[in-house]
Amino acid sequence: MANADGAPSTTSAKATGASAVATPPKPGAKPAAPPKPASSPAEDIPDSGKMRRRIIWSCVWGFFIANFLMFLRFFFPRALFEPDTVHVIG
Repeated sequence: MANADGAPSTTSAKATGASAVATPPKPGAKPAAPPKPASSPAEDIPDSGKMRRRIIWSCVWGFFIANFLMFLRFFFPRALFEPDTVHVIG
């Protein structure tokens, strides 16, 4: 016989006259460990692949920076500040 929380009842042992020691209920199952996060794609790449990607991305960003600097240079005049070449003699 079990009581409302599912633990075995000790009334049957008392009714028969035997001395029963109440045992604590068994703990429930341990909660499952949280799932491990999926490894990122960068962790699966060997070292040579990481270096290759780093070099390629460096080249891409270098290309973008060079184009941006050319874009900015377009807005500055190309004026030469030289003295006049025609002189008045006399």
